[in-house]
Amino acid sequence: MPIKSPSDILMEMRMIEMGIVSTISGAPTDALKTMDPDEARCAKRKFRKQWRKAVRWMKTSGLNYEGLCGKSEDAQTVSQKRFRRGLVAKMVKMEIYNKE
Repeated sequence: MPIKSPSDILMEMRMIEMGIVSTISGAPTDALKTMDPDEARCAKRKFRKQWRKAVRWMKTSGLNYEGLCGKSEDAQTVSQKRFRRGLVAKMVKMEIYNKE
């Protein structure tokens, strides 16, 4: 396993505080499989809430990547899911560095 940078460690800690599965250390599906079904459901809901918040943040920043995110009523592709995880991670990173 590669050595993590301090910013990756801070992001993981912040994601744990938020109650969502960390997207830094690997596939979130592996972590969700180890959780109790009720806890996994709660973590998924919290991630979706953070994703919606990240989309609103993205729109206010003047960025328009809606095609990459996928619509909520359609089934998402693997790349759209990866983009969502990256968008939430970017928002978490911005929150960390704006606090300091």
